[in-house]
Amino acid sequence: MDIREAKYLLEIARTKSITKAANNLYITQPGLSKSLNKLEEEFDDPLFYREGNELFPTPMGKLVLKHSQKIVQDFNALNIAVLEMKNKANNKLRISLPYSGSYLFTDIISDFTLEHPEVVLEPFELCGTQTADMFDNHELDVAFAMPMGSETKIELNKHLIMESEVMVGVTLNHPLASRETLSIKDLEGLEYISFDTASHIHKELNDMLLEEEVNAIPKMLGYDYLWLISYAKRTNTACILPKTYFEAFDDKDLILIPFEPKFRWPLCLAYPKELEESSVVHSFVEFVLKNLPEL
Repeated sequence: MDIREAKYLLEIARTKSITKAANNLYITQPGLSKSLNKLEEEFDDPLFYREGNELFPTPMGKLVLKHSQKIVQDFNALNIAVLEMKNKANNKLRISLPYSGSYLFTDIISDFTLEHPEVVLEPFELCGTQTADMFDNHELDVAFAMPMGSETKIELNKHLIMESEVMVGVTLNHPLASRETLSIKDLEGLEYISFDTASHIHKELNDMLLEEEVNAIPKMLGYDYLWLISYAKRTNTACILPKTYFEAFDDKDLILIPFEPKFRWPLCLAYPKELEESSVVHSFVEFVLKNLPEL
């Protein structure tokens, strides 16, 4: 049994289902069943039994799972030790900042480096999919990002640190300027400007449009909120962004219209569960949660 198979067994035990475990592990159900059958042949004993629609470990399964847990813990500890050695050697902590939103965390990052001058922060301004890919490739230690679920193959610890409301910003002479609220259906046939297809904002907005069968027309998609808002004003086009970005633009000529029901943009501080014992990561997370002002 190798580390991959140990993780497979633990996920089957956790979900009590081959199908759910396969989905979470990003492998096919037949592939996971084949792996389980191979292990049961190797141990010459069934590892799970079925009760209704759920799987439960047999006595042999409980024994194997107990040792599998230790194997995975030792493997994660090894990864942490290696990463810590590299980080200490390079004095680096790799951090992802939200799309066009690094300005939100300038003060807290500066304060951390003053208190921990031995650590060199390596920041990246990334969209959600890029952040997920870098986590999966072990190229990132911490991220300020929207909550990630199925986008990542690794388990993350997440702390909600702020929540903004996505709103529609329009000029005073825009046809929507008199509206107090908007629903997704109100976007039918509307030209709009927002973050591009790599962002979580775009993904959630697109999912809602598809669900309501609404045909809204993206006139311009990009990543720089200052440019997007300026372009929206010049072209008299509705701009869909989190309220936080509109407030940073600080333009009194724009009217902000909320969605009803509310369209929320939560932001988390996330890091791989396998790094929860890392002293460098722990110091940064603890510092941020203790000192981050309300945004």
